[in-house]
Amino acid sequence: MGKDSTLYFIDFDGVICDSALEGFVSSEIAYTRLTTGTDPDRCSVTGRDAFYRMRPFIRNGEDFLLLQEYITAGREICSQQEFDAALSARGAERMQQYRQAIYRVRQELVGNLREYWIHLNRIYPEVEPVIREAVKRQEVFILSTKQSDLIAEILSGSRIAWPKDRIITSLGQTKEEVITERMNAANAAHALFVDDQPDHLLSPEASLQLGITCYLAAWGYVRPEWLEKSSSPVLHASQLSAVLG
Repeated sequence: MGKDSTLYFIDFDGVICDSALEGFVSSEIAYTRLTTGTDPDRCSVTGRDAFYRMRPFIRNGEDFLLLQEYITAGREICSQQEFDAALSARGAERMQQYRQAIYRVRQELVGNLREYWIHLNRIYPEVEPVIREAVKRQEVFILSTKQSDLIAEILSGSRIAWPKDRIITSLGQTKEEVITERMNAANAAHALFVDDQPDHLLSPEASLQLGITCYLAAWGYVRPEWLEKSSSPVLHASQLSAVLG
């Protein structure tokens, strides 16, 4: 790729895939097992509704268990600031324990109940045709906090053979750092990034300086007030194909 080339980075959960139900099921199993030593008999509809309301605030898989903490206590997080304060109060050790717990459950479900687990993850119908076309383009990457092997499993379940070297997990790095590294490696002057969590997007000043154009996806877990206050352009699903060029 040359200096005039552009790389494209698309978030997975909430942009390509509606995985909220999987997040709820896996985290409820993981949290119940971690706190009681047993698996839940069934998933609670009331708990699921509360989980869905709080889902926009999370950034990583381990955050789901923090939501389960609140659901178990009969409480609910109502803002990003409240979520971030709760996350900070738990500390790195507790959150690492949560991460190990949820990924252990996910691997078990993939290994033992693969079809059921894939069924919990729904590719957005309006996005699926765009992704099927993007699979052919080496300059388009999936960039997520989710483990790349799980993303590959979900896409494979929908018969989308996305190359594994173009699925990037940002664990240990910010998404900005990953994008910048890939731009430098490809000698690309520009990048485009779509995410539904505003905290992953760059400020307009940083976007201009780094050559990374950010879009806030309007169809995922984004909250209405985030769309109203976004400093990045808001992107609707019908516009994704045109933005990818």
